[in-house]
Amino acid sequence: MQTYTLTGDYNIHLMIDSKEYQGVFLKQWDEDGKKYVMTFTALDDETGVAVWGSGLNALEE
Repeated sequence: MQTYTLTGDYNIHLMIDSKEYQGVFLKQWDEDGKKYVMTFTALDDETGVAVWGSGLNALEE
């Protein structure tokens, strides 16, 4: 099961397969797509495992 909680403007808490990750959401320029997309990166403090991802659709400005 995967869930997330967004706090403030960009802090995120993710639960993926019973593992907890702390990180951030942010708007980032996609150089290949020439558009802004939402991205995230987060870290499991216990294991040091990192997860990240980015959207495919452009953000409306």
